[in-house]
Amino acid sequence: MSESSAILLTLAERYPDASLIPRAPEARAMTLQGLIYLVSNCYSAIGVVDYPERFTTATDPAERDRVKAGATARLHHCWRVAAERFDPALFWVGEKPSAFGLLASVVSRWSGGREALASHAPHWLAALVALDAQEPARRVFVRHWPEAD
Repeated sequence: MSESSAILLTLAERYPDASLIPRAPEARAMTLQGLIYLVSNCYSAIGVVDYPERFTTATDPAERDRVKAGATARLHHCWRVAAERFDPALFWVGEKPSAFGLLASVVSRWSGGREALASHAPHWLAALVALDAQEPARRVFVRHWPEAD
C-alpha cells in the first residue's frame, strides 16, 4: 500500500482505539472530506511542482519554470481554501492527532505550504505546530525533518 490517505484509513479501520478518525458522524464526514481534499488538491499540486516536466511537453526550462510557478500558486491557494473550509479542531480526535491532522502536518511541509499558511492562515499553522509537538508524532517528524526539533 502506498497512498497516504489509504494508509491512514486502513490504520484507522484496523486500530479504532487509535482514534485516527472521529466516530461522531459530522466530524467523521468532515475529516474524511479533509483527507480527500488534501490528497486531491494539495498533494497533487506538489507533484506538478516537483516534476513539472511530467505535466508539459515543453522542453524549454523557462516554460517548465512557469508550470512550476503556476502549480505553486495553485498549491498555496488550495492551502488557503483548506484553512477556510476545515476547522483545525479536526486535527484532533480527543487528545490524539487525527488522520487529517497528521496528513496536513506532513503535506504542509512541502513546496512552501507552511509559509503560505503563515501568511494566510496563521491559526491553521499554529494548530499544525501544536500537533507536531505531540508524541509519538514528534519523534517521526524529527526523524524526517530534524529542524522540527
